[in-house]
Amino acid sequence: SKLEKIDMDYNALSGPLPPELGNAKSLRLLDLNGNQLTGGLDVLSNLPNLYFVQLHENNLGGSIPASLGNLEELEVLTI
Repeated sequence: SKLEKIDMDYNALSGPLPPELGNAKSLRLLDLNGNQLTGGLDVLSNLPNLYFVQLHENNLGGSIPASLGNLEELEVLTI
């Protein structure tokens, strides 16, 4: 997939981050803040090109996966 940007903040999205998101290997920017997302962040560990992630103002839970530390491009993580 050549998808590089998902910007869907304040769209009343709910439920967990879909596991299929992990297939978007070209994804660089993910902005889903201000929704009602639940669950954890494990799916983000499969996205090696992420540099910007905004997920604040959601209902995410659990711990921050240590594997996020392996994302060498990641510069901004707001949860």
